[in-house]
This record gives sequence, C-alpha cells and structure tokens, in this order.
Amino acid sequence: MTLTVHIAVGSAIGLATGAPTPAFLLGLVSHHLIDIIPHSDPGSSGATIYTIMKKKRALTFALLDILCASALFLYVMWRTNFAWPVFLGVFGATLPDLIDNSPYWSPFLRKYFPIKFYHDFHETAHYTIREKKYIWIGVITQLLVAGAALTFFVLK
Repeated sequence: MTLTVHIAVGSAIGLATGAPTPAFLLGLVSHHLIDIIPHSDPGSSGATIYTIMKKKRALTFALLDILCASALFLYVMWRTNFAWPVFLGVFGATLPDLIDNSPYWSPFLRKYFPIKFYHDFHETAHYTIREKKYIWIGVITQLLVAGAALTFFVLK
C-alpha cells in the first residue's frame, strides 16, 4: 500500500484506541495486514529501492504519494489537536516502509540482521500488482481501504 493509505489507517487506529501503546502496536500490525491486499505502488511499474530514482513514472508516483501523505498527516494531526495516540498509530503504520523501503538507507540496512530478516518477512506479506492490465484493481483497493479508514475518522 502507499504511504497515504498507511497514514489513513494508522490515524483511524490511533483515534479508535485513544491510547499510545495500543495505537502504535496496532498501527504496526495494520501495516502488514493491509499490505496483503492486492495493491498498486511504484513496484507495479517494476521499480525497486535500487531503481526508483531512475524510473520517471515510479518516482513521480512515489513523490505524489509523499505529497498526499504529508498533506493527510498534517490534516489529521491538526484535526485531532496533535493527539499522541493518533501520531503513534500513524508512526506504527508507516514505520515498516520507512525502515525497509527508502532508496537512501534501506539498501545498507538490508545487509544486516535483523533488518535483512525483517525485509524477507515484509516481502512475504506484500502483494503488489505487477501486471499492467490489472494495476487499476490495485488503485481501487487502495481507495477503498483509505476511504474506509477516513470515513471512520470523519464519523468519530
């Protein structure tokens, strides 16, 4: 899933729990649970952390996601009056990708235990749609997951 979707889900979890520790832990678990859902991300166009800076379409997708994720994060934090559980829910939900999917530090970290072990686990619990004719399905699944999370957030 994209960073934007992880932020939407993490914020809903933080709001639902209202407590810092469960928000962080459930956010962390949610990351892997929603990554199991077939989705489109820069990997759908064949990009990896080693090649994303060279693939214009994947880099554009990633930068737009970072922009949307940042705007959503700022909105959520403003809307919740900078609630600590919401912040930690978002942090837990995004931490796996922050550690494992950065082209700047992940290639280095993946060489060493426990990050190498964690990367292998993260990949097994991840379903990126790679066939171009089905990428639209991955976009729809992300919109549905983010929509469900944000609906909960708005209704709360």
